[in-house]
Amino acid sequence: KNRYTEKPKDAITALQFTANYDYLRNVDVEQFAKLIEEGHAWRACLHKREDTFKESNATKTYTLAMDFDDVETPPSEYIEQARLSGIEPNILYYSYSHQPDSGKYRFRLVWCLQEAISAKDARDKLLALMHFFPDADKSCKNPSRLWFATKLPVEIINEYPTLTSSFGGVEMSYKMDEGMT
Repeated sequence: KNRYTEKPKDAITALQFTANYDYLRNVDVEQFAKLIEEGHAWRACLHKREDTFKESNATKTYTLAMDFDDVETPPSEYIEQARLSGIEPNILYYSYSHQPDSGKYRFRLVWCLQEAISAKDARDKLLALMHFFPDADKSCKNPSRLWFATKLPVEIINEYPTLTSSFGGVEMSYKMDEGMT
């Protein structure tokens, strides 16, 4: 299958394969990575209605994602930091705008969750992950955002879905630092 070589320019090309719960539930990490590698855009959250993808319409998700733009640290260091904290991501992929020879990295880390969490819980976990990864793009805290795929191969880091309880330490650290406990 041919894949996109650049970010799609119109919304019609953005296939949203997460709209059907039964299909989503049956996609494993390897299949999800393949869909991204084929150029499929995706949304982490399921929505109450299919005519709007606003965060207020989001219900639940099986994925979390972090976006890193123009960072000098290679993805492997973020992955190792996460692994040592018990939250090893499942998928690494580079964004369309990544330039391998630039000395900077543009990529996404994706966690495929073993069980669904609410959109509110996803937002809380994303805020905690942004605290854990200070270089992550702070504008990506909306769990219902549209994620574009890649023109480069996708790397599966961990084929087993992540337990949501694995994020407890990262969430507690964030809450303590923010004076929420």
